[in-house]
Amino acid sequence: MKRFLRPAAAALALVCAAILRPGDLRAATCTWDGSSNDWNTSTAHWSCGAIPGSGDSIVVGSGTVTLGTSHSVTGVTLTGGVIDGAGNLSVSGAFSWTGGTMSGSGTTTIAATSTLAINSGGVGIQRQITNNGTITWQAGQLQMSNGTIDNNATFTAQPDNSIANFGGTNAFHNNAAGTFTRDTGTGQMDMNIPFTNAGTLTVSTGEMRINGTGSS
Repeated sequence: MKRFLRPAAAALALVCAAILRPGDLRAATCTWDGSSNDWNTSTAHWSCGAIPGSGDSIVVGSGTVTLGTSHSVTGVTLTGGVIDGAGNLSVSGAFSWTGGTMSGSGTTTIAATSTLAINSGGVGIQRQITNNGTITWQAGQLQMSNGTIDNNATFTAQPDNSIANFGGTNAFHNNAAGTFTRDTGTGQMDMNIPFTNAGTLTVSTGEMRINGTGSS
């Protein structure tokens, strides 16, 4: 005997099938191919064969990825190359930064659930970074050129190094909800760009020298 789904049941089955498509369940790691193109130009530039979305993680080691529009991802591994553009980048999970540059007029936002670890000889900050989560600066120099860091949560500065002025208009804002902690290093950490403190500043080890202008 043939069975027929009632119209409501048939519609529900179609909705469930659409929701449960395998492509939507994936959480891919997408590696950039090293070219200089827009994020959305072609799926061929990403190793996962798709344009990365909010559930995915990206890996950039060379080339330039241009954010023509805004994007959200779970994770980022930036070992070289450039993430550029007017679009915003929101990161909800782990961000490992060991080389390369972030530039452009857009904003990179570290969400409350996100951790950014900076461990490099030097990284270029040429855009705004808004921290609502946890940033741990482990090693290397932060090379600021028309860059701004807005800290609304936890920023820990560990190395005996500097946040350096590489030209343009730069700023570090430790906002009312922000906590800036200098620890681990036993030598000097230099803040060579304007530093504004409206939150909590703690020097647990070593020294922190504020060589730029600023206020507290």
